[in-house]
Amino acid sequence: MPWRLLGALVLVAAVVAGIVGIYLAVSGGDDGEKPLAGGEKTATAVGEASPAVKATPKPRVTPKATATPKSTPKHAPTATPTEEAEPPAVSQEAQVKAIAVWVEQSGEQYAGDCETTDVETDVGKYCSTLREDRGDSAIYAIGLTFSEFGFWVLLEPVDGDWVVSDWADVVAEEIVPPW
Repeated sequence: MPWRLLGALVLVAAVVAGIVGIYLAVSGGDDGEKPLAGGEKTATAVGEASPAVKATPKPRVTPKATATPKSTPKHAPTATPTEEAEPPAVSQEAQVKAIAVWVEQSGEQYAGDCETTDVETDVGKYCSTLREDRGDSAIYAIGLTFSEFGFWVLLEPVDGDWVVSDWADVVAEEIVPPW
């Protein structure tokens, strides 16, 4: 019986030694050897320095100022009068109206901005989405509601009103407008 116990202990020790050996072979061990991609190792040349690992410094957080000034100047500087730009909402509203006119001139119905369309009332109508506002022009994508866009539309202001000045088909491979 003691021989069986001794044999079992030797077997367990051999399995543990094998597992440790495989681990050291794959990880490179502790003896200056470097593992290769397939778990093979190459010996490090004598005098070759292993790369030093540097810790990344922790970024410093600058607290945001929350205090308000205790006093305000008696004479606040006045801004020089400038021409006020049309607010974006008003501009987009005028652009959407121009698109509605253009779509309806082609005999189709226009539902408005694609984000606000309703599946129960707007199926089969056209909608638009602003893709780029350049200030002096705007580009919209237009298509049937709840579908992919089919046209690019270029809008420009003419005599104070926005009008569709050009349009192009959307090409599936090119997701950018042609202008």
